[in-house]
Amino acid sequence: MKYVLVGCGAAKRDERSEARDLYTSTYFAKKRAYAETVGDEWAILSAEHGLVEPDAEIDPYETHIDDLDDHRLNQLAHRIGMELIEWLVARGADTGDEIIVLAGRSYVDPLRERETFHAGIEPSVSFPFEQLDLGGIGEQMSWLGERVAAATAEQSTLITDGGEPLTCDDKDCDEPAHVRVFPTHGETDHSALRCRDCYERDAERDWFDRWARQIQSRDGGDGR
Repeated sequence: MKYVLVGCGAAKRDERSEARDLYTSTYFAKKRAYAETVGDEWAILSAEHGLVEPDAEIDPYETHIDDLDDHRLNQLAHRIGMELIEWLVARGADTGDEIIVLAGRSYVDPLRERETFHAGIEPSVSFPFEQLDLGGIGEQMSWLGERVAAATAEQSTLITDGGEPLTCDDKDCDEPAHVRVFPTHGETDHSALRCRDCYERDAERDWFDRWARQIQSRDGGDGR
């Protein structure tokens, strides 16, 4: 599971709104699109309200993290840390999951210095803007757009039963299925579902088998 934490924005609607709709900047819209497309669950980091779920209704506010002194930063970091633990526990998060923090250094650094994202939290935590050295908002927005486009293309090829994606039929794989394979030798009338990796592995194996049969046939059937 991927849990995405999105930094809030200064530009806001002037009326009470769901948190996902309150922030009006293009930058926030790009982060929201990433969270909704790439992430499984997401929430907003707010200097005024702490950790906010997207459908929570909140009023406009003016508080920015740069406005907070050390005492208020300590309070905010503790609040977000506790709310984050509760949020993750409620969703059954574990060590195999990932928290992706989409926020600028002015947000990330004060909270990380106070161990907001680590104390008592099981999943790994990544800060892609910093780790990929995406210093400017333009670079960050470009990266976000690329990731959303790639994820959208990936999801558009998933095989579903009209709802949830179906999984690969290989007994050792539970990845989402992207390819429906139909029989070519008449052994069965049923198709098989394969993820991309298993499909490519099977295709390579089939090619080798055909090549081996051709060599055997050319050499008189004795395998020489």
